[in-house]
Amino acid sequence: MNKRFYLDYNASAPLAKSFAMALWEGKVPDANASSIHRSGRNVAKRIAEVNSYLYRLFNLSEKEYEILFHSGASEAAATFLDLGADVLLVYFETDHACALEQVRKHKENGGRALAIEVQSDGSIDLERAVMQINQKAEGAAKVLLHFTWMNNETGVVFDLSIAESIKEKTGCLVYVDAVQSVGKVSHFLQLNSKLDVFTYSGHKFGALRGIGFSFYKRSFDLKPLIRGGGQQRGIRSGTLNSQGIVSLEYALIETVAEYSKSKELETFKSEIESLLSENENIHLFGNKSNNTICFVHKKLKADVMLIHFDLAGLDVSSGSACSSGSVEPSRVIKAMGYEELALNSIRISLGFSNLSNKEAILDRLTLVMSKL
Repeated sequence: MNKRFYLDYNASAPLAKSFAMALWEGKVPDANASSIHRSGRNVAKRIAEVNSYLYRLFNLSEKEYEILFHSGASEAAATFLDLGADVLLVYFETDHACALEQVRKHKENGGRALAIEVQSDGSIDLERAVMQINQKAEGAAKVLLHFTWMNNETGVVFDLSIAESIKEKTGCLVYVDAVQSVGKVSHFLQLNSKLDVFTYSGHKFGALRGIGFSFYKRSFDLKPLIRGGGQQRGIRSGTLNSQGIVSLEYALIETVAEYSKSKELETFKSEIESLLSENENIHLFGNKSNNTICFVHKKLKADVMLIHFDLAGLDVSSGSACSSGSVEPSRVIKAMGYEELALNSIRISLGFSNLSNKEAILDRLTLVMSKL
């Protein structure tokens, strides 16, 4: 049990090996991109290359979309979801806490918000959602939908076509939380150009912590969150995180290459689910991701189960947030109608590197299941 296995990729992915090597070999330029000396110009050139790579990789038009580099999804939510009190902010009950915090702030400032209920499998009633939005939108200057592509806790995946349909039927703007999509959702590189914003956090796919980016339509009425030196067209001032930006490219190249093993990862996920389903006290939540397994135990709390996983050398998470060392009831599990089991959820989220240790991981999971 001396060797541990990391099964918490939805929380954060290990740093891309190619980028770590580039850092070690001194191949990552490090200077202020706003400086006019040669080192500064070299960094600015390298950042421009990353920009071009992102447009090519995700097949979006530079004429239609801008790229904004930021610290990650929480900052992006604070930037893109704050469009004024006369905007109706629409969200799903299972959205990430950073989105719900913006909803709270929006309401506090006199704005209106609409929560779309989810069903027991995490899905929504599309026609009902459209009807609710259109009814609530009366008198609003704009409607902005926060749309989570893949839920970080349950792995539930919503097709982007659902967001497109809502946009067509309500005229809303659509902000897509694409944070968990990279390498985990089929066709994750095929973005829908009818949608307005796509946000990513680099540490979810192997880039440095504290770096993220968003594609946003040039027509999107964006207000600066951070003011100062006027970097990034004045939308987000502050010295650019050049090493973080470069790490995005390394990590994405590595992830795209590893994605050829997606079917193998799906098979591994299915093997784990089969093992878990042998326990009659476990209820699994199905999803279309290739890596996420979320379940609740009908009798045991998450904190008890986490002890068994930890002693077995398996790094997993409860499906709920931790506060002061205690496990809180999962808001997402509650929203799906399992309120009495909201303290009993566990999430296993796999990465491609786990494939080389499949048998050892399955053996240890078998040991844990014997105690649950």
